[in-house]
Amino acid sequence: MNERAPEAFQRPVNELEAQGYVARGDSYGVFWETDAETGKTLHLHSMERHKADGNEAWDSTSKKAQRLG
Repeated sequence: MNERAPEAFQRPVNELEAQGYVARGDSYGVFWETDAETGKTLHLHSMERHKADGNEAWDSTSKKAQRLG
């Protein structure tokens, strides 16, 4: 099984957050597929993100976007 190092996965997530994108926690999903030739299983973790308007911020405690004010 090949795994991506956690920091390699987290780097693009941090870059998106720095650009003002927030996650839609209700869109999280795990998808899997098995390679017929090798038998290896790939798990893809997916979560939609959108550009935050001025009234949203990422809450690291609840792990989702929160409305401000």
